[in-house]
Amino acid sequence: DSDSKLETLAGVVCPNAAENILVIKKNLALDCRLVLGDLFVMIALMQLSKVSRVKGALNLRRSWKMYERCLRDAQSDKNAAVYHPELLRCLDFGSGFFFFVISALPR
Repeated sequence: DSDSKLETLAGVVCPNAAENILVIKKNLALDCRLVLGDLFVMIALMQLSKVSRVKGALNLRRSWKMYERCLRDAQSDKNAAVYHPELLRCLDFGSGFFFFVISALPR
């Protein structure tokens, strides 16, 4: 189901690149996971400061798992040119921001 949605989105993003549909799908999947990771960090920050420390800690874990999966996918591909350089920079920024948030949390 998600593959068909990614294929549809890839066709909309770049309709003339039928041979590069796999590369576009990988970039879109990485982009979606990065957005989710950023989202979970922001939700966790709000939850830790106001609502619930347990829910905030669980969302921090969810965000790290998203970043970890993105890092693993980016490092496991033999061809590093598969991913757009801007996405790799966003991945570095997101994981760095995650570590900053972890270091700023009180014990």
